[in-house]
Amino acid sequence: MKSGIFAAGCFWGVQYQFQRQAGVLNTTVGYTGGPEQNPTYPEVKAHQTHHVEAIKVDYSKSTTLHRLMASVLTLVRNIGARFSISTRNRKPLQKR
Repeated sequence: MKSGIFAAGCFWGVQYQFQRQAGVLNTTVGYTGGPEQNPTYPEVKAHQTHHVEAIKVDYSKSTTLHRLMASVLTLVRNIGARFSISTRNRKPLQKR
């Protein structure tokens, strides 16, 4: 199993798109990128922390990260969301 963390705006819609992809084993939503401990959803949404909403995707070894990203990027673009990969302050995903 491999894992990747993605920040792409609202994590609920992105999680739904990843869950629909072949090879995705599990998804976990949370926050990443900030130094604050245990941020809450209202704090992150109000930009009171340095965190962004993110999703951790566990996928099979036979699935390439590039294929997953390309598939989800296309779907997310089609619904008008902005897709980005957060590499800032690489820290473990803090579960919601």
